[in-house]
Amino acid sequence: LAIPRIQEFLQDLILGLHGPTTEGIFRLSANVSTITARKKQLDHGNFTAAPLKDEEFTNIAAAALLKQWLRELPEPLIPSSLYDKCIQGPDNFPLVVLQMPDLNQRILKHLVYFLQIFIHPENVTVSKMHAGNLALVFAPALLRCPFTDLNSMLLHADSERAFLEALITHLPGIESSPYAKHLPQAKNPLGITIPNEIDQAATLLANRKAASPLTPILSPSSSPRPATGSSIPVSPRGMSPPASSPRTIPHLPLLSPRSTSPSHGLPTVPPRPSHSAIQTTPRSISPPPPPSSSSSSSSANPLTLHSPSSLSTLAQSHPLMSQSLPNGILWQPVKKTDLVMAKAKLSTSRETTSESSKNP
Repeated sequence: LAIPRIQEFLQDLILGLHGPTTEGIFRLSANVSTITARKKQLDHGNFTAAPLKDEEFTNIAAAALLKQWLRELPEPLIPSSLYDKCIQGPDNFPLVVLQMPDLNQRILKHLVYFLQIFIHPENVTVSKMHAGNLALVFAPALLRCPFTDLNSMLLHADSERAFLEALITHLPGIESSPYAKHLPQAKNPLGITIPNEIDQAATLLANRKAASPLTPILSPSSSPRPATGSSIPVSPRGMSPPASSPRTIPHLPLLSPRSTSPSHGLPTVPPRPSHSAIQTTPRSISPPPPPSSSSSSSSANPLTLHSPSSLSTLAQSHPLMSQSLPNGILWQPVKKTDLVMAKAKLSTSRETTSESSKNP
């Protein structure tokens, strides 16, 4: 066997019962009677998770049994001969693992790979069991202090915890172990959860594309070119000639009146006349039409327009326009004093007219 059957059973049971996402796993204590009954069951070779006396086999009980099995081993998993190297510094864990017996080394690796599932950031968020807490729990079961006095045990407790924390955090090889499938699934940049195998395949494909990018379908070197010596007429818009022959532009004659391009048959625009040819003589202005016959009757309506002769006649009869207006002036401004005197004359004439009408 690679590892003992009891270790494989308990570790698989804890993983199957969602132990990595159970808060306080390995720190919570199970019922003593339950632990005793389950220990007797395992001692008889009954490796089943069936209910015992109507009591389920919980992950807390399985975690307690795993710690108890490690503590009750006849010899500690890490031999006592390597204890001094363990407490000398956490960087000595590779040397300690290499110097362990083959069976102890296999058991320790399977146990550490199992614990590395719990220190994954997604699991630690739920279980609160990071590498420091796991080292604090499993240090007394894996390392046995050779000293019996309490002061010496407390003095080396921190060194034991630091060594085991470094071992759980940095021991390589979980990717090739059976416990790799229990790691939380990777997520791509879009946030979609995908299996590890698909993620590895996608990464491999991306690396291959980066190493040998695809050739463009149409590249400048693969574009077709006309054969050498072929004559391509130049269109009015000026298409590019072939690379082998120099570019020629046909001679276009100067624009002249009623001229036509001999090569294209397009009529040309006649030239604009020079500045001297433009007529600057002003156009003759016809005199205004004579007044119509209706102008004779316009004197009856004061709002109609009047000619200068009729306006002077109207001014002689109107008291406000007693002054004669020269020809061509349609209106002459009246002074304020003249307006007052005209109003006074008008009121005097009205009074005289009313008195004469009363006394015939």
